[in-house]
Amino acid sequence: MKNSKIRIPENCWVAVCDGKQALLLRNRGDARHPDLVVIWSLSNPGELTHELGSDRPGRVMPRYGTARSAVEQPDLHQKAEAELLEAMMRQIDEAIHLKRTSGVIFVAPTDVLGWIRKHMPAAVGQAVVGELGKDLTHFSVNDIQQYLLAAWHD
Repeated sequence: MKNSKIRIPENCWVAVCDGKQALLLRNRGDARHPDLVVIWSLSNPGELTHELGSDRPGRVMPRYGTARSAVEQPDLHQKAEAELLEAMMRQIDEAIHLKRTSGVIFVAPTDVLGWIRKHMPAAVGQAVVGELGKDLTHFSVNDIQQYLLAAWHD
């Protein structure tokens, strides 16, 4: 998909996320003159690993013998990021089903875009207008809008 062909249609949602933060913006303008406004946001506080979970790894007892093996501890940061992205995806899926929007554009680092593609519901997949592999979560809404205009508009 070529970025120069993408427009942000009226009432289209723009999902800006990176796993630690998710921001849903709605275009209340038109495709030529977008006006993005925040409609939903969520962030992980960036807790330290020991704050996310302090249990010792589990142990597995074999059927025979006395040797035990440790069970690998899940990556709690990845789990927290997945939960945030799942919450964002539920918001988008609900909006599409309720016809609050007919399209969505994803702006996220490429690894997060990969997760999104793998986990998006069918209705969301059909509503994707475009995507941009860039982390803009630390930009202001105005800066995000200006960045998208520069990247996608003639």
